[in-house]
Amino acid sequence: MTRKFIMTTAAITALIAAPMAYAETTTKDLTAAEVSQTEAGIGIAEYDPTGMSVTQEEYDVLAASVGAQLMTTANDSIGTITGVGFDGQGNAELAVELPTDTVFEADMLNIVLLPGSVTMTDGMVILDTTVDEMNLMVKESNAEGGEGRSVRIQIM
Repeated sequence: MTRKFIMTTAAITALIAAPMAYAETTTKDLTAAEVSQTEAGIGIAEYDPTGMSVTQEEYDVLAASVGAQLMTTANDSIGTITGVGFDGQGNAELAVELPTDTVFEADMLNIVLLPGSVTMTDGMVILDTTVDEMNLMVKESNAEGGEGRSVRIQIM
């Protein structure tokens, strides 16, 4: 009985140890160049419908929007989109560089786009809000800043 117990324990240990030893020998540190080759412009290699709250078409427009102007439905330009990412809930996040003559007291505006808050037409991202509404959101969240300050708001 004891001999059978020892053999079973040894077998279980061997089954657990082998994959762990293999994992240790195959782990590799990635360089920055290797990481940048796996990212597709917006920090995510490909569209994932299970982890993103956008459609494939919306994802493609967001991916192509870096460097373009962010517009409102009132045809007002907010600034230039400098980056696109996704938060833990799958909502798109835009990093927008603001012009010097903006109503916002900041240089950068980070906008979390909740589902239904954005329209994408003709390959452009258009927010379903106005500049005045966005400025009010910034003031209500006490996120106003000075030069070099980044402001974060959510558009619903």
